[in-house]
Amino acid sequence: MRLILAPVFVALLATFSSAQAQPPAEPASEALIDRFVRALPHQEEFEVHPEVDPRQLARLSAINPGKESTLRPILLAHAACTTPPQKAATMRLIRAIARDLGPAKLERLIAFYQGPDSATFERLSAAADDRQTPPEADRKELERIMAAYPLADWVQAMGSSARRLLDDSDFLGAISRCDAARDAALAQAKLKAE
Repeated sequence: MRLILAPVFVALLATFSSAQAQPPAEPASEALIDRFVRALPHQEEFEVHPEVDPRQLARLSAINPGKESTLRPILLAHAACTTPPQKAATMRLIRAIARDLGPAKLERLIAFYQGPDSATFERLSAAADDRQTPPEADRKELERIMAAYPLADWVQAMGSSARRLLDDSDFLGAISRCDAARDAALAQAKLKAE
């Protein structure tokens, strides 16, 4: 997700994370978290659209030759089933991380995303991705931006979020039910799942 940052700057962010990483004195309020979520750029990335997983279709087609036309609607129904829990889990995750960052850091991140530094950072990051090594002036500007906002804390929290997702019983339960429905549909169509 572009919500985070360009990969070329992950190492640069690590420089700032140890100095800035401190637990908040108090958790962020729900109203502040709402403001933060609304301030995040690329809101379209929160919208997950059901699509057939091409790898899953290829795998199942290989063990069910000539049955792609039967497999496709089953896999599309599975994707439609998993889409709402994926979106809900993503929002719970973002909100939990925001809550943990605390009000002071969230206020700074909101200022970043609503101010001109966000667009500058995104532009410089995209250019650096193309070149791999940013010019000195761009690097200094990126360092200034990273020093001014708790971006390293945000990125570090998002980077270590997989564990939280694995602990999300609502998400895991919903995905399990979707998988069971897909497997039942495959069995009813007399198709192999493995």
